[in-house]
Amino acid sequence: DHLCALDRAIGDGDHGTNMRRGCEAVSAEGESLSSLPFPDAMEKIGLTLVMNVGGAAGPLYGTLLMEIGRELRKSNEKPDFS
Repeated sequence: DHLCALDRAIGDGDHGTNMRRGCEAVSAEGESLSSLPFPDAMEKIGLTLVMNVGGAAGPLYGTLLMEIGRELRKSNEKPDFS
């Protein structure tokens, strides 16, 4: 409710509702997410947000998490020459 109230001051007032929908979608994936390596889980969470959160927030937050997952995966693939 608080996020919706803040959003009403500058937008259409649905940010809290959209974020709740995204969080519920991620929560519903909890069991499958917990079995994934962390980078894969981050990427899947991001995709879930993109697909479930309306407005600009879904693509923004979702893309951030997907890119974090991809970067973590890349950093784990680099050989250690120490």
